[in-house]
Amino acid sequence: MDVGCGMPYVSVLTPEWQVSATGLTLLDGEFIVRIPVAVDEETKAVLSVFVCLSPEPGFAPDGYELVFNLVESGGDDDDRYFSDGRETRRLISDPVQRAMILRVICEAVSMVLSKAQPRRITMMTMQPNLPDKALTKYDCLAMVMTSKGYIGGRCDPYQGLRIWIFENGKALECP
Repeated sequence: MDVGCGMPYVSVLTPEWQVSATGLTLLDGEFIVRIPVAVDEETKAVLSVFVCLSPEPGFAPDGYELVFNLVESGGDDDDRYFSDGRETRRLISDPVQRAMILRVICEAVSMVLSKAQPRRITMMTMQPNLPDKALTKYDCLAMVMTSKGYIGGRCDPYQGLRIWIFENGKALECP
């Protein structure tokens, strides 16, 4: 299915919507949440938030990488994953709907953090050299981590990629 084909996606979210723990899956050490947020009424394709905490090589079992994106599924094609705001804007252009989807991502991250309780979390941009506006969603997720008791933040870029590293505040306390 081509991005932008058919009718625009229509949000299935309401301001009262709440994330549910029933969306959490544990698979091979990963904590995965996939939440439908919009539907294409013409093609019946579904757009979902995808959040995953995956064991980070070299830091497992205490270190996890946080990945999030939107997933388009439906029709005969395989799922398509979108992490670039320019791509997702073609799928969901309404700023209010986009803000509600960011809220869902933040709540899903909060849910997986509560379940997994990792000692260390790494988050990285998928594309290099993103403008500050594109980093806003990452900064929102950093606030979620801070609200959950994690200490850390944005590190120096590596080959244009932005990286955030957090450690559980309790793990940093001296004995």
